[in-house]
Amino acid sequence: MRKYWAAIYSWIILASDLILGWTAANILWTLWFVKWGPGQGPQPLEMEHKVALVVFLLLSVLLHGGYRHTYKMNRLEQILNIYKSSLISLVFIIVVVFLIKGYRYSRGFIVLYYTAAPFLLSLGRVLFFVFSEELMKRGWGIKNAIIIGSGKTAKAVFDHLITNRAYGYKIIGFLVENEKDLQFKYGGVKAIGLHRDCDIAVKRNKVEEIFIPGLTTKLADYSDLIDLCRNHKMEVSIISHHYDLLAKVAGIYDVAGVAIVTQHGTFYSRFYPYVKRAMDVSLSTLALAVFSPVMLAIALLIKLNSPGPVFFRQTRVGRNSILYPLLKFRTMHKDAEKVKVNLHQHNEADGPIFKIKEDPRITRVGRWLRRLSLDELPQLINVFKGDMSLVGPRPPLPSEVEKYQDWHKYRLQGQQGMTGLWQVSGRSELSFEEMVLLDIYYLEHWSPMMDLEILIKTIPAVITAKGAY
Repeated sequence: MRKYWAAIYSWIILASDLILGWTAANILWTLWFVKWGPGQGPQPLEMEHKVALVVFLLLSVLLHGGYRHTYKMNRLEQILNIYKSSLISLVFIIVVVFLIKGYRYSRGFIVLYYTAAPFLLSLGRVLFFVFSEELMKRGWGIKNAIIIGSGKTAKAVFDHLITNRAYGYKIIGFLVENEKDLQFKYGGVKAIGLHRDCDIAVKRNKVEEIFIPGLTTKLADYSDLIDLCRNHKMEVSIISHHYDLLAKVAGIYDVAGVAIVTQHGTFYSRFYPYVKRAMDVSLSTLALAVFSPVMLAIALLIKLNSPGPVFFRQTRVGRNSILYPLLKFRTMHKDAEKVKVNLHQHNEADGPIFKIKEDPRITRVGRWLRRLSLDELPQLINVFKGDMSLVGPRPPLPSEVEKYQDWHKYRLQGQQGMTGLWQVSGRSELSFEEMVLLDIYYLEHWSPMMDLEILIKTIPAVITAKGAY
């Protein structure tokens, strides 16, 4: 599989869905007039309504991971994704239509569209799937890969990749941990060396991707391997036991019931930061205007609930380790930082992060604000100023960064954010290493579509207070 095949594949699929979705709308519109005649029967949709039908369908497919790692989804998974997305779009639009008074267009046309369009989209996926398989049979797009380990997870990954040959992997061999495992052989593929031989194996076999079973081993033990992959501009796919939290988040996919997070060797395109900054300025300005009454009400509640300032300013580490003052609504009593020294033995988070579920320093109003993440609204000012972004890695404290291992510092190479993959994936339910892994994944796969996806997914995560405390 060539260097940019994944991105090309996804964009081709998106373009195909757009064309076929629009084609379905126009075919149905034409057939409607053939049946009823101009001006007769229920009125079909106007141009803008047809556009809305297509956009909602594609947006739903996007939010269900339909345009990320599609080359690592089999045909059935892709088709089920399309039909599930179509059903959700149909339910949403029907609810909206029933709430609109005086709606005079045919609801039957809407139902018909979300029945026919998925069929066309699925047909397009199958045809493209067959086409890409033919290319791979001719040797185009095949990627040499190595699997680390010889245990149950390594075997499961091997079985999955071999069974789904359309993924385009050729498994060169296994790298094992101990010399006694050098005789390991599975599915006709042998162990070709130890972990420490990875550099030699990569150069000798022109390896483009490595699968690391982080299922039972701390990712820090593989930091040298991850660095090696970066130096060779390879992909490294790390397997996590938090499948239920990580799967289907922005392209993270599953193999045999565990989540796989793929890291690339380079960061996003040079022009992307300018696009991201434009999005941050426009959206933060709009959000500040919309939420200003809410922020004023919160400020009043804080002053009435406990003595102290409305805002809490805390030094955080931003992009390239630059320090900046992060703004939040105050949720703790004013002597909270002094009391923190006596609470370290109660810390419930792993790694350098400090968190307690029943933190005695939090005020009554503060607990409610934290549960709904409303305490973070002032960070919109930080976003507008350029200190941070709407979406990005969680901004750490300087004291946390002091405890970072070298590979953790990769997450500081991008702009920190108000929300991110860590928030829509369970926040406090994730281990620190998995949070770092998601942050690095985000920085290496950033796109405007990904930011939009995360922002939309943040809404239900905040409403349900998923993993928040």
